[in-house]
Amino acid sequence: MLLLVGCGTPERRWPFPRADARDDAAILATLADRTSGIDSLYAELAMAFEATERSAVFTAVVNYRAPDRIRMSAFKDILIASRSIFEFLLDGDRYITVFEGDGGPERQEGTLAQVDLVQPGFRAMIALREAMFLPGRIQPGAPARIERASGQTTLHTVTPSGHAVRWDLDPDTLGVVSGQVSFEGSQQPVTVQYESYRQAGKVYVPERFRLSDPAGGIVVEGWLEDLEVNPDLDPGIFDPAALDPRS
Repeated sequence: MLLLVGCGTPERRWPFPRADARDDAAILATLADRTSGIDSLYAELAMAFEATERSAVFTAVVNYRAPDRIRMSAFKDILIASRSIFEFLLDGDRYITVFEGDGGPERQEGTLAQVDLVQPGFRAMIALREAMFLPGRIQPGAPARIERASGQTTLHTVTPSGHAVRWDLDPDTLGVVSGQVSFEGSQQPVTVQYESYRQAGKVYVPERFRLSDPAGGIVVEGWLEDLEVNPDLDPGIFDPAALDPRS
């Protein structure tokens, strides 16, 4: 999902109109309408990453091509140059990550079924995939259950990677307020809070979020700075060879 902290925190925006929530079908139709129509996406974000042993502030560029290709490139400006921090590519049911290790760039790749084994910071983002910027999206054929309790409206479904997710909805507008992603064998879900959104046509893209993975010991905060919906992306962006550490 796509973040500069030094530029200040943008004001909170909640552009969702009041929504029809008379029954489950109306809620699901509203969510589907708000998360459809994106064939491609380009975003620039300022991100703050905090882990047990390290922290960093960096810029991230996200390229997305429907239905299932995402590339995120993160870098940090150093005087007049930029230094790569990490890259990850999601293509179908496979992922590739390249990050700066103690001995230089390190590359990992595997299937989404192995996502629990990757670096903690990548685990959460890969599990969410396009749900980072399209929260509440229901994959074709995925289960979807609406629950109402104590004045709260919740959608239970699965993320694009197949992990169980709970989306908490604002009862008046049905905007996604937060989510919880569960991993098999872990009692501590990944949580993500969406504090502000930007409207792009009929689509609503988070422009401020906070992602926490207690089991992985990481917290990521992001601020959307630039957004293009349905740009013409170069197919080479998603070429696995482009993530070769030797290139």
